[in-house]
Amino acid sequence: MVVRSADSIRVAGLADLRRAIRSTDQTLGSNGQAGLKDVNYKVADFVVQRARTRASTVGRLAASAARSMEPSRSGVAARINAGGRSAPFFGGAEFGAYRDKRRLLKNTRGRATLVRDEENIKKVIRRVEDQTLAYDRYGGSSTVRKRARKDYGATAVKVTGTMLGWNQFREWRGNGRTAGYFLFPTIRANIDEIVDLYSDEMRDLLSDVFPD
Repeated sequence: MVVRSADSIRVAGLADLRRAIRSTDQTLGSNGQAGLKDVNYKVADFVVQRARTRASTVGRLAASAARSMEPSRSGVAARINAGGRSAPFFGGAEFGAYRDKRRLLKNTRGRATLVRDEENIKKVIRRVEDQTLAYDRYGGSSTVRKRARKDYGATAVKVTGTMLGWNQFREWRGNGRTAGYFLFPTIRANIDEIVDLYSDEMRDLLSDVFPD
């Protein structure tokens, strides 16, 4: 059964269905697992196409971010891959950001640190520069205490400047039912059609895999 909420869709019993399809594939040599991936792909692709159209009305940055969206051929859920190297700004384009806020730039080139309206910038700088960044052999990083710098071969964090941002993005809309500018609004606006599509595709899949 397909269960809907304000901005998401859940297929009840999907895990059990996947196991049954896998067992049928092993017994009868059917292509049920591939069919399930096709169903999820079609649903995800439907959302992607609608979201790209909506993004084109939001602005150039949103349209560029939306072009990075691709439906995933997954047997677990209707998934959409987005962002990555081609559009690292995807999150900001979709969800917006705190605009006209001071942020601290650092020598480690990590994410700029937000200075909130009620905060003293000098205190924030001291807090940031109390940090030390250590890198492991796999390329990951973590913060360590100052006294551990020598042991870890770490780098002291220094504030190198300030910026006012992120003004290239629209206003932050939160992470609730009003979140998003093109992807999540598309899901909310088309949820009935998505449910119908899922139901029709699942019905066809089940009749192919379990004809009796």
